[in-house]
Amino acid sequence: MSPNVIEKAEYRCFKYLIIGHDMGHRCGYVSLPSWHKLYKVDEEDFGHMNVHGGITFCEIITQSPNFDKGHWIGFDCVHGGDARDETLMSEEYNEVYKKINFVNPGIVRDDNFVRSNIKDLINQLLEVTDHYLIIRDKIRI
Repeated sequence: MSPNVIEKAEYRCFKYLIIGHDMGHRCGYVSLPSWHKLYKVDEEDFGHMNVHGGITFCEIITQSPNFDKGHWIGFDCVHGGDARDETLMSEEYNEVYKKINFVNPGIVRDDNFVRSNIKDLINQLLEVTDHYLIIRDKIRI
């Protein structure tokens, strides 16, 4: 899978990426600043975040051609109801889907859709409070 950076930007002090994959879908990623309370926590600690399909990516990146070093979380647009965007697809994948006569039901999740979800996610990350962290830690005990 060859990712293509569609957009690399910042919103409210958070870096983000929109990446298009040659299989025909987009993903959205947000970098958590080191000052954030959820920096370097596990993926299950993001389960309360309301984003398309939920958080499906949570990694500490040390080296990558697309991602800056740091803690990144993200989501993808390859769920039931999500259609492939043929403008993102490689010739190889287009040929495969044509050969198997694959129907492309659903909605193409475009850059605006992904960007909107990224901004919603960042707004939610900014709402995380000490109260939430205390409750989360008590539940774990």
